[in-house]
Amino acid sequence: MNDKNQSAASSQGSKDAVAKVHDVAEQARSAAAERVDLVRDQAESAKAKAAERVRKLGHAVRKIGEHMRIEEQFYIAEQANGASQRLESVASYIDDAELGTLIRDAERIARANTAWVLGGTFLVGLAAGRILKTPSDRVEVEEVRALPANPAPEPEPKNGPSTRVTDTRASRTANPSGKAAKDAEARR
Repeated sequence: MNDKNQSAASSQGSKDAVAKVHDVAEQARSAAAERVDLVRDQAESAKAKAAERVRKLGHAVRKIGEHMRIEEQFYIAEQANGASQRLESVASYIDDAELGTLIRDAERIARANTAWVLGGTFLVGLAAGRILKTPSDRVEVEEVRALPANPAPEPEPKNGPSTRVTDTRASRTANPSGKAAKDAEARR
């Protein structure tokens, strides 16, 4: 009878262990599903923000086109109008497309137009660097621009031009024949 009790207890213990494993597995599935939903929501939010940014860019380009039309720069105005329409269609595509489709299309475009993608990335980096410059950097640039283009020449020493020392070493190394050095000595 002892064996029967041990067998029943062992069987019950196994059932309890299996039930606990199933509970833990269910909790893990539930947690994973919550994480997937959270990531999906964040991706959808990022997608909506990206579409809105593209729309704002399209609106800004449209305003540039309107300004160019006022300035009678009709070719530039038409190009800006066309670009703004394309940006609006890109924004609509981003809004309407599934996230997986967007990723696949972006990969396909990047592979087909590697040079354009790298060039665009470079230009975006330059623009970001320009935008992120600190105000002190801008002040230094403005100070340099404020300097006169042709500064006044330095005044001659009181003893006259003959006291000026000329370094002929650079000319000797550039001209092994020493012609520049001979010319400098002749002037003395």
